[in-house]
Amino acid sequence: QTHIRFGWLMASWPKWEIYEECLAKDRVMSANGDFQDFKKKVLKASTEEIDAQAKHAPIMWSFLIAFAEKKPFYRSLIIQVFNKLISVPSWASAWEADKALHQKVQTLHEDLQSAIGAQHEVLQKSIAPALMQSVTKVKHEEK
Repeated sequence: QTHIRFGWLMASWPKWEIYEECLAKDRVMSANGDFQDFKKKVLKASTEEIDAQAKHAPIMWSFLIAFAEKKPFYRSLIIQVFNKLISVPSWASAWEADKALHQKVQTLHEDLQSAIGAQHEVLQKSIAPALMQSVTKVKHEEK
């Protein structure tokens, strides 16, 4: 089965400045629509399409962590986005390189940390060591 993609039919990536502004002006609480736009694009995008946007990975990882902190009830959607992004090597490298993100993850609710850690070993290294046992419990449920 072949899929033909026309550039004009594909939704474009959201404007990256929106996410930078959300973080700079601390307006993550009102960023539901911005998160939804990004989630839709990520979940429909191919690995190659996500990889092509890798220069935006640091800002988006920061946005996703800030969003997760403020909006824990979006947990399952946030996990879907993390799972897709971390499977792209360039995005995983951006995550690994940003040690400040690892500290931010440890401020999230324990359930969310465990679920994030269950997505990929790169993410697992970021969570609080005491939560490693809960990661194995989550793996079967949310992967």
